Order: sequence, then structure tokens, then C-alpha cells
Amino acid sequence: MLAASGSSKPEAAIRPLNLGWQLSSQAMYEVVRHVLLERPKVVVACGSGASTMWIGRALRRVGEGRVIALENSADWVAIVTGLLQHERLSNVEI
Repeated sequence: MLAASGSSKPEAAIRPLNLGWQLSSQAMYEVVRHVLLERPKVVVACGSGASTMWIGRALRRVGEGRVIALENSADWVAIVTGLLQHERLSNVEI
């Protein structure tokens, strides 16, 4: 849906960010699909990572909304924050 690749398979759109902790590619696809269709104003996520990035991208695409991700690892906050800054996803707060 949001991937730069031309593949229609959800697996092709999702690259692992934190193996063992992230949603399956099918679950991520469904979450992004839901965000694109329902256009929520606020999404609260327990944990941060790939899903946080994809939800932020989806909300940016629809033109509104924000993500609030709860995270308990300061090291991981720094990593994800760097990725968010790199993609200019200002609609995400960790």
C-alpha cells in the first residue's frame, strides 16, 4: 500500500526492524490498511518500531492524525527517533 516496491504482497513492503518483537507482515498490512481506511486522529501503540513507522507513514498519507508510542527502552527510543527524523515523520511521538 505504501511501499516503494511494485509488489502487491504485504511481505514485500515490510522490512524487519527488530526481529522477534514486531508484528507479522500480514498484521502490519492490516493495521496500515485500517489506518488508511478509517483515518484515526490518534493511534496509541504499546512499544515502538516498524509498526510505529508504518502507522506514521499511513497517517501522513491521509494528511492528518498522530501516533503516540509508549516505549520503556531509552536506547530503543533513540534508535526509532533517529529513523523518524530521517523520514521526517513529525506526526509520531515516543
